[in-house]
Amino acid sequence: MEPQQEASGIRMWVEPRSRNRVATIIENFPADWNLDALVREFRHAFRCGGIIDFKRGLTIIRLQGDQRQNVLDFCAERRVGEDAFMQM
Repeated sequence: MEPQQEASGIRMWVEPRSRNRVATIIENFPADWNLDALVREFRHAFRCGGIIDFKRGLTIIRLQGDQRQNVLDFCAERRVGEDAFMQM
């Protein structure tokens, strides 16, 4: 799948999983963000599983299901990094 962001911002895309399931991948976070707290809030707000993963030298958040619009809405409501995401 093609990432939705250019290299300078937060990138978010859906990755296919087994049995017609998908995972939302989010990467390229600012260094000052508390990712543990952010993943905890994502899991609670979206009622899905989520982890912080370290891949290819990058820190990524992996959420179960297609959560792209939920992430954008969540960040817009709380004014967290809303300028870092490109509208879908």
